[in-house]
Amino acid sequence: MSDEKKAKRAQEIFEAVCSYFDAKEYNYKRHDEDKVVTITTRGEDIPIDFIIKVREDHEVLSFISFMPFTVPEDKRTDTALVLNVINENLINGSFSIDLEDGKIRFRMSAGYMGSLIGQEVYDYMFMVSALTIDEYNDKLMMYAKDMISLEQLLKTVLS
Repeated sequence: MSDEKKAKRAQEIFEAVCSYFDAKEYNYKRHDEDKVVTITTRGEDIPIDFIIKVREDHEVLSFISFMPFTVPEDKRTDTALVLNVINENLINGSFSIDLEDGKIRFRMSAGYMGSLIGQEVYDYMFMVSALTIDEYNDKLMMYAKDMISLEQLLKTVLS
């Protein structure tokens, strides 16, 4: 696909994502130059910030959320292992940790190359991402802040 066609298709996807949030009457911010939407939704206990990015180069739509805490250096390796356990049980999306800075990220992506994706896909990606993050963010934060042990974290993740 030519660069011009990729750019046009990426813009269409970006506009459709914005239309989805408009229809739901969500408060969000458009970043037209980057084809990015930022939005915060309320989880059960911790707000969830999303970066929704249309990646023209790879023809992919990504919902990305960084946890609002940093994992201390001495807990990063164990956290990475716990995230692997969590990821094994997820159908869509995944958690990862940057071992350098201790930031945990959740990402769900959908390719749109040669595909028709619509409101149902945006709804699915937004809702499943939010529910998945909400399921684990408080447990991961409690471990990072020494409120629970590694054994307690694993017990809650495996139950």
